[in-house]
Amino acid sequence: MKLTEPLEQGLLHLKTRLVFPPMASQTSVQGVPGPETLQHYRAIAENPLVGLLITEHSYIARQGKADPDQMSFASDGVIPYQQKLTELLHKTSPGLKVFAQLNHAGLNTAQYITGEPLVSASSLETRDGVSRALTIPEIKALEQKFVEAAQRVKASGYDGVELHSAHGYLFNQFYSPLTNFREDEYGPQSLENRLRFLLETVQAVR
Repeated sequence: MKLTEPLEQGLLHLKTRLVFPPMASQTSVQGVPGPETLQHYRAIAENPLVGLLITEHSYIARQGKADPDQMSFASDGVIPYQQKLTELLHKTSPGLKVFAQLNHAGLNTAQYITGEPLVSASSLETRDGVSRALTIPEIKALEQKFVEAAQRVKASGYDGVELHSAHGYLFNQFYSPLTNFREDEYGPQSLENRLRFLLETVQAVR
């Protein structure tokens, strides 16, 4: 059966083709994997059919924190805790690849969670008031935040990284004409403009 066959794609080598996708468990403790988090992912890794496990979305800056119990890659302090998780998963299932997913919520959060005013591609009404449009220097700074978070992912022993760009979060707010009304090179005038923030971030992370 194809599902149980290995997959070779560029630098990616999977023992099977079954991917467990990122789904928020909301079990972190102050932004790091807690006992429930370790138990949750170990149970998944114990399934020998899983070739790639992608952990739940983690915020790259407090400004982009989506949930009170969300995991973090926003500081170097999380690395030892994340190392415990990757070591556990690799030991539980030899050959298993583990990716981390990085995210910024943009306006898809609340001020009581972030402690900061909400930001997005444009100024938009939210349940907490009106979000502020990011400036170009702020966009560049966030690209660097993703780079720094990805470096922490690597230092934590993960095999790869995924950038969350769906479900109405920040990248999605840029490439959707429903939430992007900018008039600069990150605006909705073309597909290239709408994707610019995402593609620049991907290139920087690589």
